[in-house]
Amino acid sequence: ATDFENQAQILRSLEQADETAEVPKLEQSFKTVQQLCRPGSWYVQEAGDRLVHAILDELGQAKSVSEQERLAFHALNVLKVLDPNTGPLSTTSSQVFRRAIRLFKAAKLRLFLEPNPSC
Repeated sequence: ATDFENQAQILRSLEQADETAEVPKLEQSFKTVQQLCRPGSWYVQEAGDRLVHAILDELGQAKSVSEQERLAFHALNVLKVLDPNTGPLSTTSSQVFRRAIRLFKAAKLRLFLEPNPSC
């Protein structure tokens, strides 16, 4: 198989991946897709969104405060990668909506991590 065929197969597997997959598997998929595609591509954005969703699911089930904080920082870091505030603003309504949801999640995570900001 050619390099292109291998890359296409990886991208197809992402499309067919189970959305209830574990965080380590989604993390690996996200890193792989980041190497293959440009940051704004659907593949990178979708893999990142799935990863954030899985991390937030784990956050809700975490038993200790330190585990909650670790997961919150992890989700926040993925959100920063997905929306680094660079480049032109998205113009399609779905892209604008997706970005707004990410910003909302990031704001909630920041508030969780620092409930009494000193600003």
